Amino acid sequence: MKHLASCVVLAVMSCVGADDAAEPVGAGVVRGVVRYDGSMQGPLRVGVFTSFPPRGAPIASVEISSPTYPETYEVPGVPPGRYFVLAIVDTDPSDGDRYHPTRDPGGAVGRYDDPWSVVVDPAGTPAQDIELVDPRALSPWGSRYR
Repeated sequence: MKHLASCVVLAVMSCVGADDAAEPVGAGVVRGVVRYDGSMQGPLRVGVFTSFPPRGAPIASVEISSPTYPETYEVPGVPPGRYFVLAIVDTDPSDGDRYHPTRDPGGAVGRYDDPWSVVVDPAGTPAQDIELVDPRALSPWGSRYR
């Protein structure tokens, strides 16, 4: 009987896990335009973080593999709240999604070195544009994008 109960619990957890990938109820969308005048190339990654500098993985993100600037972006599935929206050009995708401030262009809603927080509301969030800057020796973002 214990074995049967374990199988039922496992089956229910498997079904719940499949739905976890769906957009959270009441989730909002962060969208805008990323501008970059530099020459560095690579996938554009836009992430929504709970803190600045970012700690851990973004709560939602999008990757645009071959951006053409100005590039529009849309990050769905963002729960209501206050966040920081950061973007990078990943000049070396083979190293994972790490941000290297001395190698990768980066930017944020607001300013690179002083990002503004963004309030996400499922009823609508104003467009959040980002201006990327070329790599810098010192970055307020820390050494990792996530």
